[in-house]
Amino acid sequence: MQKIKLLKIWYGLVILILVSLLYEHTTKFEFTSIVFWLRLVLLLVALLLTFYVISDVFIPVRAAKRVENVFVKEIKRKNSEINRLRREKEMFARSALKEAEKNVEMSRSRKE
Repeated sequence: MQKIKLLKIWYGLVILILVSLLYEHTTKFEFTSIVFWLRLVLLLVALLLTFYVISDVFIPVRAAKRVENVFVKEIKRKNSEINRLRREKEMFARSALKEAEKNVEMSRSRKE
């Protein structure tokens, strides 16, 4: 959470530097100006730090989502396997019940 706040601060700094560079470009544009080079260096530092913060914040989030997706897929696979085993058990129970009913019928017919 603190890194996201830092990211917002850097975005503000980048926007401020860009606005000042654009203002200087519309009024006078001198490559020899120390202020211009200082602003340009600050802009590059701010951009590098922004990319550092973005990679530090969002890449682990993506990795966590990938791991979560793997677990979700594994859980779904296990659930489908459990459901398949339940269906097999029910089919076996039905066939065993039918077999038992046949045996009862056969034993009744023998007694008669």
